[in-house]
Amino acid sequence: MERSDNADSLKTGKTFPDKCDEADKSILYGALVASLSDMGQGLVIIENRRFAYVNQAICAMTGYSEEELLGLETFVPLFHPEERQRVLERHIRRISGEQFDTCYETAFLHRDGLRRIDVEMSVAFLRSPNRHGVVVTVRDISERKQIEEQIRRKNEDLEQLKIGLEKMVRDRMSELEKANKQLIRLNQIKSDFISIVSHELRTPLTSIKSFAEIMLDDLGKHDQETQRRYLSIINSESDRLSRLISDILDLQKIDSGKIDWHDEMINVVEVVRRAVDTFSGAFVEKGLSLSFESAGDCMMTEAAPDRIFQVVANLLSNGLKFTEHGGVEVNIRLVEAPYEGSAEKFIRISVRDTGTGIPQEELSRIFERFYQIDQSQGRKHEGAGLGLSISKDIIDHYRGRITVESVPGSGSIFCVLLPEQEQPRKKLGEVLVELGMLTETELVSALEKQS
Repeated sequence: MERSDNADSLKTGKTFPDKCDEADKSILYGALVASLSDMGQGLVIIENRRFAYVNQAICAMTGYSEEELLGLETFVPLFHPEERQRVLERHIRRISGEQFDTCYETAFLHRDGLRRIDVEMSVAFLRSPNRHGVVVTVRDISERKQIEEQIRRKNEDLEQLKIGLEKMVRDRMSELEKANKQLIRLNQIKSDFISIVSHELRTPLTSIKSFAEIMLDDLGKHDQETQRRYLSIINSESDRLSRLISDILDLQKIDSGKIDWHDEMINVVEVVRRAVDTFSGAFVEKGLSLSFESAGDCMMTEAAPDRIFQVVANLLSNGLKFTEHGGVEVNIRLVEAPYEGSAEKFIRISVRDTGTGIPQEELSRIFERFYQIDQSQGRKHEGAGLGLSISKDIIDHYRGRITVESVPGSGSIFCVLLPEQEQPRKKLGEVLVELGMLTETELVSALEKQS
């Protein structure tokens, strides 16, 4: 019965009954301390800020011996540096009689000075009339903390993954929206293209057929001048039809990468002058001026002469088409590279007209395929909206640029930049031979196999 009463006292946290003699109290106290150690629970008694008692579980937990802990001037060094001030303040407040939570988490610093030991402490007053201090039970929660930290990191990773996936979904949705808008736009372009091309094909065919029928119906009744005029119209409309078909074929070849460039060293001045001479008669016939000025007689680059001629011809054709008064000025000169850090020179070809000009909102789309500035103008002026697009593809191929500036009602300036070259660009095979990565025999063999 006496043993049971003492056990009940321990469970209720009350002091041992008076009838329990000192020997029994000592036995029960030792059993309690041993049980806590067996369970891995630390037990310390702190009096006057010093350890008055430590059990073996505390020593095993911290790496200190019992003598080392009892010999400390204060209990504070056992705690992790980040926790020392907080633990000391709580101890002072508790000793002074302030009531607050008796169980809290903190951390010890292992004797090796490196390891942090997360612990949960339960603090109670030392129940003794002759001693003033606290009894502290300690439980190592490092493993739990590690698991919690792993869970926290996993949750952070999951949150980041969630954020990343949400961003990917948003980006993908944005891409799909753009792609959908692009498809709608391309569908509209296709519809416009079919409408424009069918008109451009039908118009010259109608003219050719009509004048051919007139001549056949009244064969021998027309004078020579009338026949010449009819044949001239048929010839002009045939050229127009041929240009449209050539543009469509060029577009298909550029898109498929099957266009033959036939590059060679060319004098750009001569090519531009030839294009100007070709169009001079058409400008005179329309009552417009066409001037050409060059800063030099020779400006070389490597390109297909027919393709550069095609670009200049497209620009002159547009100038002729959209200019009613005044004329077109063509200028060619050398300029610095359009980007910093390059010593490369560029050949600048500018075509300035005094035509209707281009609205600012249309400038960004002027080089798009099948694009017409205005549908009414598209019907007033011949063309399928391919010339400028093809011209840009050609200039891009030669590492150049084509730009436009315009003021509605005052005309436009188209500028073409081509890199100046004094000698042909070396082919990849030649470079590999020079670097010693390929022999001439191997190069010839490879080219033969390719052909």
